[in-house]
Amino acid sequence: MKLFHFTSLAHLNGIHRHGLTIGDVPTCLERQTGKIGVWLTTNPAPDGHGLEGSAVDKKAVRLTVEVPAGPPLWQWDDWAEGRVTAFTRHRLEQARGDAARTWYIFFGWIKPEAITEAVLMRSGEPIAAWGTYYPAQDSLPGVPYWRREAWQKQMLKKVRQAINGR
Repeated sequence: MKLFHFTSLAHLNGIHRHGLTIGDVPTCLERQTGKIGVWLTTNPAPDGHGLEGSAVDKKAVRLTVEVPAGPPLWQWDDWAEGRVTAFTRHRLEQARGDAARTWYIFFGWIKPEAITEAVLMRSGEPIAAWGTYYPAQDSLPGVPYWRREAWQKQMLKKVRQAINGR
């Protein structure tokens, strides 16, 4: 199945090295709980997916991925039903407009070879050598698949600290 994932220039090197391995899928915002999954969409445009508010421009690059239909790939509505609190679901969908019907979550590892194209969103131009396009010294490190849980633990710790004002 052909889907899209939006990311920043600073993440390209890490994704090229490790693939798409992480993403926060909140299940209860009040308790800061969630699962690790990669957000994807059928929408080739970056707007309406809640990509704003990051230290990096997550709308800079659109990756096209080819993944098999069926688990571990889930359409958001199908997966969220009974797994995500009503409050959390409302907040996610409200904050991100009506794009929710285009969302998918992949609960697994999208290896680099499943990424078939990278496009600069400002110009619409494909990036031929996308894994080395952005300077390595300015890049953010990627997360190997086996470090997913440690990444999530650290991310949730930072969220709790931000909420508690530390």
